[in-house]
Amino acid sequence: MKGTLDAFVRSWPWHPWLWASLILNTVLYARGFAYWHRRDPMRWPIARMVCFLGAMLTVFLALGSPIEPFSALLLEVHMTQHLLLMMLAAPLFWLSAPLFPLLRGLPAPTRIYWAAPLLRAQLLRRLFARLTYPSLRW
Repeated sequence: MKGTLDAFVRSWPWHPWLWASLILNTVLYARGFAYWHRRDPMRWPIARMVCFLGAMLTVFLALGSPIEPFSALLLEVHMTQHLLLMMLAAPLFWLSAPLFPLLRGLPAPTRIYWAAPLLRAQLLRRLFARLTYPSLRW
């Protein structure tokens, strides 16, 4: 039993970049979500936060659990990663509507001086409009 537990614990990969990005995005979303939820709880129900946390947990399971090291060895495990990311994480992110909470969660100087000018740039707006056009996505 001790050998099995030891193997299980050692099979979890340690990727500081993954932990940092998941924690940072969760904190930013939580800060922004708290702001929007206080302003309009009907439009920003707690279910959106739950969806975001579920998506982050799914990404963690796909990339930070023992699934990750075995994905290079077994096609089935690699395809499980794809299924987790495409069939679970993506719809949960979509349901959480992350754009406004993530933007609002940024520190004010970053939001005002970096994010706002980028979002106002006509070239980027046209590019994103084309990238999100339904026929192009298909």
